[in-house]
Amino acid sequence: QEYNSFIDDVLAKKSFSVTALNTYLACGREYLYKTIYSLYSNLDDKDYANYGSAVHKAFEETIRSKIEKGEYLSEPEFIHTFEKTLMSLPMSSEKALKNMLNQGAKMLQTKLKENKNDKEGKSCYKYLTNTKDEHFAVEYNFDFEIDGHKFTGKIDRIDIEHKEPSDNPDKIDLSKKKYILYDYKTSKYDDRNQIAIGQKYEGYYNQMALYKHFLTTKFECGYDDIRTMFIFPSNYNTPHEIYISKEQCLEVLEKYRKAILDIKAHKFEPLYDVSKCDDYCPFKDGFCTLLKKEY
Repeated sequence: QEYNSFIDDVLAKKSFSVTALNTYLACGREYLYKTIYSLYSNLDDKDYANYGSAVHKAFEETIRSKIEKGEYLSEPEFIHTFEKTLMSLPMSSEKALKNMLNQGAKMLQTKLKENKNDKEGKSCYKYLTNTKDEHFAVEYNFDFEIDGHKFTGKIDRIDIEHKEPSDNPDKIDLSKKKYILYDYKTSKYDDRNQIAIGQKYEGYYNQMALYKHFLTTKFECGYDDIRTMFIFPSNYNTPHEIYISKEQCLEVLEKYRKAILDIKAHKFEPLYDVSKCDDYCPFKDGFCTLLKKEY
C-alpha cells in the first residue's frame, strides 16, 4: 500500500512527456527506475548527452537570431555558441571535453559537396541558413491533455514552407500555410532507416506523430499541411523526411493513451528479452538484470 501511494504521489506531481512515455513503451521497468525512482547509473553517457545539448543550442540560437533580429548568427558565432555551451556543461574529464570540442568543431565545419560540380561544398552552417522557408519557431514548448492527463513537449524547430508564385493563380493557394516540423538528432550514427514502427528508433517516429497531431489542432490545419523532417548534423546535407498520415498519428496517440493508463495502473513489467534491451539503457548491465531473474 505504501509503495502504491508513493507512485501515485510521484505521478500526481509530474506531467507526461514524449521522452518518458517512449521509455515506458520500450521497457516499463526502465521507466520505473528513471521516472518514478529518479535513479541514475554510472553507465549513463552524460558526456554525449551534453554534446548533443551543445549542438542543439548552436542550431537554436542561429535560427532564433533570424526570427528575432532578422539575420542569422555568423558562422564563427555559430561555432562559438556550440563551444561556449559545451564548456558550461559538466563533463567527466578535461580529456572528454577536449575530444567533444574537437568532434563538434570538425562536424560543424566540414564542407560537403552536393554534386560533382560543387567545388567548395557547404558547411553545416550553410545548409542550416540556406533556405527560402520562413522560420516560425525554435524550441517550441507546448502542453495539452490526453484524457485529462497533463502532457508536455518541445519541438526543435517549425518552419513555414516557401511557395513559389505561379502563372496560374488557381494552381497554388499562397494564403494557405504549410509547415515543416524539424527534429535534430545528434546520435553517434545516422540510423535514419531505423525510424519506423517496429524498428530501433520507433520512439522518434512516435514523437513526430504526436507532435504533428498536436500542431494540426494548434494551427487548425490538415495533417497533410505538416511535413516531418529529421536532421542529423553528422549528415546534414541529406535531411530525412518521413510521411505520417492522420491514421498513423491517431494510432500513436492511442498508443500513448494506453501507456498512460498502464502507468496509472502501476504496470512496470521489465523487458524480458534481454537481447532487445536498449543499447543505451543505463540499467542493462546493472541491478535490473538481477531483478529479471525473479520472474
